[in-house]
Amino acid sequence: KKESQRTTMSYKVLKHRPSLRDLEWFKEEQQSDLTAKVLEQEVQWRRYNDSFITDEELGLILDYDRQSAEDQADLLSEKGAEYARFFCKILEKISEEHTVQYVLVLVDQLLHEDPLRAAFFHEIATEMHSPFTPFLRILKRHVNQKYTVSKAAHVLSVLLSYRGVDPDSAEVSDFLSWLNSRLESSKGGELLHAVVCLKDMLKAPGVQVVFVEEGGLRILVPLMAKETQNTQLMYHVCFCFWLLSYNERVHPQMDEHHVVTKLVEVLKSVLREKVVRVAFATFKNLLGKQHFNEGMIAMGLSKVIANLKPRKWTDEDLVKDMALVEESLNAYIQVLSSFEKYQAEVLGGHLEWTPVHSERFWRENIRKFGEDNFNLIRCLIALLDSDDDELTLEVACYDLGEFVRFHPDGRRVIDKLGAKKKLMERMNDERPKIAKQALLAVQKLMVNNWESLSAASSGRKE
Repeated sequence: KKESQRTTMSYKVLKHRPSLRDLEWFKEEQQSDLTAKVLEQEVQWRRYNDSFITDEELGLILDYDRQSAEDQADLLSEKGAEYARFFCKILEKISEEHTVQYVLVLVDQLLHEDPLRAAFFHEIATEMHSPFTPFLRILKRHVNQKYTVSKAAHVLSVLLSYRGVDPDSAEVSDFLSWLNSRLESSKGGELLHAVVCLKDMLKAPGVQVVFVEEGGLRILVPLMAKETQNTQLMYHVCFCFWLLSYNERVHPQMDEHHVVTKLVEVLKSVLREKVVRVAFATFKNLLGKQHFNEGMIAMGLSKVIANLKPRKWTDEDLVKDMALVEESLNAYIQVLSSFEKYQAEVLGGHLEWTPVHSERFWRENIRKFGEDNFNLIRCLIALLDSDDDELTLEVACYDLGEFVRFHPDGRRVIDKLGAKKKLMERMNDERPKIAKQALLAVQKLMVNNWESLSAASSGRKE
């Protein structure tokens, strides 16, 4: 078992908690219509009495089915665990689609009314029997029934995010694997449904750690650039990162995957208030941690804030968070030297044609790049792999050429770290500006006296 810290961690929750409406993946009226159709068709419970439902269980369901929410609540408060056991038993024994859907709706409704009723299902768990297994089986056996799968997945997301769940359990691992596969392969409503279920799962700090350790960020981060026109999807994806931002144990991986960089990109194209709100709540949690400040600065978040501030925002917390982030970044920038600003850009994972990308900067700071075994140059070389960021690639090629030009051992270092091969590959890039800067960098590698070449030797963009 991994350390119990996963299940004992806690985090502050802002007032913007996900509403129950957030947990629906169909349009509201469509979901309601499908549920209504399922409930219209009565289940003939008595016919199961002859096979596997006992007389006592038959009495339980007949007392419960088609009763008012108040009457059902009274029954659950008295016999909640018995009903949980009955529902799991039915789902294990029955394969008829309508009955499966009907039971899933009943379970979904009781959890919808009070998510703490998940305790009933945890109460019936034993070493030999898991109450989650029937729902996991439905995900695999009813793959062509979207409504059935959506209900089973939503129920699981509530049950497995309940307090006290072992994040290292096989059920949590299986469900996260299923969600990750959906995140990678789904579109439209199914993709939104998977993200919403993941958001529910990530309420549990222990599950957050498991999700990140199993490579979940590799799948989740690209979604911020996948369907930016889908505001609802962007909101739920950003909400996932907001939940993760409370857990410092996953901050290193969030930094490694440039989460801050992608969040700023979202804000440049999505202006819906709830998306902006959750993004700035995330920025606030990450201020001063890892290299997140550097990422915000590198992406020009201060300029984004300047553009957003004049808008009329209705949420007071958003306005306060935006002001706090702006003030913190401005204070941070003021104390940075030119080299530290350059370092902030590189570690932030995004480069632009700022004043630090100049001949003067490289002449004055070249010796500093040898510190920590050329770590900053290693990070710069790694940016050559960021194929989706054209400007970063263009500037990175230029900078590597300037490093070769001014560092006395630059050629050997670049060759040893594998940058020469990458630069030569970028010479064939279909994007002209990248190819040009890569060509100039390779030329600097090949000549001893760069200044003797033509006026194009500066290598700066035109």
